[in-house]
Amino acid sequence: MRQRFPALALLVSLCAALLSACGDSGSESEEGQIEEVIVASATNTDPAKCEELNTQKFIEQLAQSDGAAAVKECEEEAEDDEGADSVSVSAIAIDGESATADVAVTGGGFDGQSLEIGLVKEGGEWKVDEFVKFTDLDQEKLVRVFEREAKASGELDDELVACFVDAFEEATQAEIEDFLLSGSPRELELVAEACLAESRQS
Repeated sequence: MRQRFPALALLVSLCAALLSACGDSGSESEEGQIEEVIVASATNTDPAKCEELNTQKFIEQLAQSDGAAAVKECEEEAEDDEGADSVSVSAIAIDGESATADVAVTGGGFDGQSLEIGLVKEGGEWKVDEFVKFTDLDQEKLVRVFEREAKASGELDDELVACFVDAFEEATQAEIEDFLLSGSPRELELVAEACLAESRQS
């Protein structure tokens, strides 16, 4: 469960294009196995574990890309140590081969946020399958982390960063979830297009 902002790399590439034309399960209990895989996924720094800890669906949700490209991004982020510092897992609910859990994140792109995580069992092992929703959204902190990462990337000018920040500040929780958790780049494409149009007019 890599915690870098999945949106940031996508926004950078969208702007460039427009301007030119997310374990080991040694515990005896199911709940213990689920907690271990969530913690391992969130803090993983071993690229080889991306597919071991996470489903393809989850990898693509975070990367907002498909197939091998999404796996490659997961592996690169793991190698660059872009994960959360720690996570706290609670409210684990198991229904056969699927489960959900609440996860409070410290560090990374979702620092200070609490989310519901979905998991599935594949080959007898639990894997992180999706971010379902924010259960406790600190929107101000989310925006500040995004702003910091966007500026640190050096790929977007201050005007564009400010435009994206304004969009995130004004968004509803449902829109934030569309931006970051839907697995589709379309909503971010619309924000990027609007920001670039505004930039050209100024």
